[in-house]
Amino acid sequence: MNGKVIASLSNREGIYVINLKTEKAVITNEEGRFSIPAAVGDTLLFSAAQFKMMGVALITEYFQQDLF
Repeated sequence: MNGKVIASLSNREGIYVINLKTEKAVITNEEGRFSIPAAVGDTLLFSAAQFKMMGVALITEYFQQDLF
C-alpha cells in the first residue's frame, strides 16, 4: 500500500507506520509518503512524538486511490 500522512506539520518525516497484523513497519519520508505491505482488513498504526498515536482500519477504497 502506498500512502501519505496528511497533517498540519511542516515536516512529516520520521512518522512510524506499523501494520498491526503483519508487524511490518516503515517510516515516512519528508513529504509524509510511505509504502508498506498491507491488505483490506489490516490496521495501520501511526506513531510519532509530535502527535497522538492513531490507528486506521484499511478498507477497499484506500487501495483504489493513487496517492503517489
